[in-house]
Amino acid sequence: MHATLSHAFSWVCGQDPAHTWTCDGLVLPCCQRCTGLYLGALAAFILQSLLRPSMNRNFLWVHGMFLMLMVPFGFHWLPQGPLLRSWTGVLFGFAVVTFLRLPLVRETGCLEIAGSRTKRAARYWAGLAAMLAGLAALDFEAARISGPLVAVLLACGALVLWTLAAANVWVGARWLSGHIRPTIERAGV
Repeated sequence: MHATLSHAFSWVCGQDPAHTWTCDGLVLPCCQRCTGLYLGALAAFILQSLLRPSMNRNFLWVHGMFLMLMVPFGFHWLPQGPLLRSWTGVLFGFAVVTFLRLPLVRETGCLEIAGSRTKRAARYWAGLAAMLAGLAALDFEAARISGPLVAVLLACGALVLWTLAAANVWVGARWLSGHIRPTIERAGV
């Protein structure tokens, strides 16, 4: 299974051995930044699905800034170590999930759930902070956590991103077909 995951992640990750965590003796199938990205995407999807924070202007602005962080860090314009690579990956994962979920949330109309917006937002941000703190506290190299378990979590995060991307293609195709069909009918084609 690990060889299959390593091969699958090789399509989207450089898998630089100097920038890859080893977990209980097993080299993870993707680099530290991608580890953060996929774990962050999985955590963001779970938090957003359970808490449904209000995707207001401020929420989207902050997540847009998370996307922009990838420019200086992703292009290695700033010095960074393993933890910073993982943290920027987590923030990028949270942002990507947010913007991939946005059209789907609007399509289904489930923007809000009952409950205090403030409490849900606080829980969401606490979840993000816990994710970052957890990565800081967890020394992948020394931890006795299961390497295959982390690899499966990474695969789940990748599956979340692929599923959200495919759903966005479907929503986009529906929108496009709804706008093209009337134009074609009016033209008499």
